[in-house]
Amino acid sequence: MTARFTVDDLARPLALDRGARRIVSLAPACTECLIALGALDRLVGVEEHSDLPELGQVPRVGGFKHVDLDAVVALAPDLVVAASLHALTSAPALASRGVPVFVMRPHTLNDLVHGMARLAAIIGPMATPAARRASSMI
Repeated sequence: MTARFTVDDLARPLALDRGARRIVSLAPACTECLIALGALDRLVGVEEHSDLPELGQVPRVGGFKHVDLDAVVALAPDLVVAASLHALTSAPALASRGVPVFVMRPHTLNDLVHGMARLAAIIGPMATPAARRASSMI
C-alpha cells in the first residue's frame, strides 16, 4: 500500500492511504477530466448534468447548486472531485464527514494541466496516454 499526497487547486493538502478506487465527481468538467485520466471505471457517482453515454448507470448525486451529501457519503468514495463552486459548501461538509475532497479551480489551460497532473498523482496508476502525460508533469 502506497500513500499518496498532493494539494488541490486551492492549495489544500490531500493524502490518501492508496490510490482512489471509488470516485465521485461533482461537476461535468471534473467528470471529463477523470475520464480523460482513465478513471471511468472508478466513478461511482457523478452530478446530474453529465450526459456522456459512457457513464451509463453511474448514480447521480445532485447538481451544481445542490449536492445530495447523504447520497455521496452512501457511495463510500475514496475521493470526491469538486469544482470551485463547491469549495465553500459541499467540500467542507463532505470533509467534516471524513470524505477526502480535491477541488479543481483552473483559471488557465496551464492551471488545468497542472491540476490534472496532481489529480492523477492522488488517484494512482492509470493506463491511458492522457494519464501518463499528466503523471509525467509532476
